[in-house]
Amino acid sequence: MENVGLLIGFFAVFIFFFLLLVLGVVRLVQLKTLTVDALVTKVFYLCLTVEILVRAITMGFICILYTHFESSEDDHKSKDKHDSQETTTQEKSLYILLFLPDILFIVTLILLFWQLLVVFYGGHVEL
Repeated sequence: MENVGLLIGFFAVFIFFFLLLVLGVVRLVQLKTLTVDALVTKVFYLCLTVEILVRAITMGFICILYTHFESSEDDHKSKDKHDSQETTTQEKSLYILLFLPDILFIVTLILLFWQLLVVFYGGHVEL
């Protein structure tokens, strides 16, 4: 394995997101009282917690897949065209896994923007 530092980095990010996941779950448990005003807050924290969960799972998968890809590269030192194409497919799958949680983050930001519009509309209804 050539890039042990990269693997350790992915594992450190996995641990970081796992700790954030624990904090997000604790925050959701603290929001037990569900009033109409707290509904949007609970949905926002739920979206963030799910996004952090997906990020933690993704980083764990990347650690596992990266070690698998590195060990398969060590087994096949002689690369031909098929192996090279397989390597690019593996790299593409790692990139897709890396950027998948960003979609959930964008959905969370859209939810937050929608709540901002609702608050502005509610504050200026009487004008």
